[in-house]
Amino acid sequence: MMDTMGPGAILLDPEVEAVILTFFCILSLIFVCIIFWLVFICLKVDSSVRWPWSVVFIPLWIIDGLILWMSLHYFRDSNSMNKHSSHVHDDEDEGEEDEEELLLNEGRYKKSIISRCIPLIECVLIILFQVLVVLYLDGYPVYLPCILAPYYGFEVIHSLFNGKSGWVTRLVILIQLTCIVFYHKDWVIVFIPTYLLGLFYFLKLWRQYRHFARMGNQELAQQAKSLVFAATILYCLLATLFYTVLGLIIARLKGMVQIRLIVILIPIFIIMGIMLCCSGCCLPCMLILPSSLPSHDPEIVDPNRRMTPSSATARAVLIF
Repeated sequence: MMDTMGPGAILLDPEVEAVILTFFCILSLIFVCIIFWLVFICLKVDSSVRWPWSVVFIPLWIIDGLILWMSLHYFRDSNSMNKHSSHVHDDEDEGEEDEEELLLNEGRYKKSIISRCIPLIECVLIILFQVLVVLYLDGYPVYLPCILAPYYGFEVIHSLFNGKSGWVTRLVILIQLTCIVFYHKDWVIVFIPTYLLGLFYFLKLWRQYRHFARMGNQELAQQAKSLVFAATILYCLLATLFYTVLGLIIARLKGMVQIRLIVILIPIFIIMGIMLCCSGCCLPCMLILPSSLPSHDPEIVDPNRRMTPSSATARAVLIF
């Protein structure tokens, strides 16, 4: 079916459509919760409401519950699939495996159990970190190093079992959180790791541009350079917006300006609204609707059966 109808035929499968729509629904729900969470934080910081921080974080609790449910669902499905495959394997090879093969299969099974537990453990550690932050903000006696302990545990587990992918960003986030918790004297100095992270990504794009400029294939190099240049322009726009917002937040924390936080975060709300529109409407329509339209491909006629002027004339003579 894929050969006759093209790559878009996979979207005609009802199961694939259901998975795509479920993904975009979950993504839209996450965006909505993040927007409400930012609004609640603005209302709390601007003293518009007197809610405790545990109420302000309710949208984030919803996201945590959703991610925890998906982790449990993944663990349960993977466990049932492994049990089924192990039963089938035992039925096929019963009495034929030696002791070394049994030990090898047992080791693989234990490794698969550990790999399935990792997302669940990481989710629990992140939730515990958020709970400790909320307790500290609400005035409960929480020892500051204990707040970061779950996040440190999350980073250690993630680095051990998921490799070093994105290690620079994760390291900067870890250093940034540590600076925020333990150093409050000068907010300009506190956010130095964030400044360096932005510079790192800019240099990374510049290195990619230089790499493509040295390619032998000029046509391919030109296309790659154009793509990297467009990505650099987009990155510069987003970075300018982000660091402008960050600068206004720092100025507010230092008491230099009295701008309300909800006004400072207006660009963030605009971007989140665009992302919500894309995930909730534009992208699902682009992926689903074209595949549901009826095909109007012309019927392919056998060359031997095609009517040429000579054959049409001969057929007319025979008729008359």
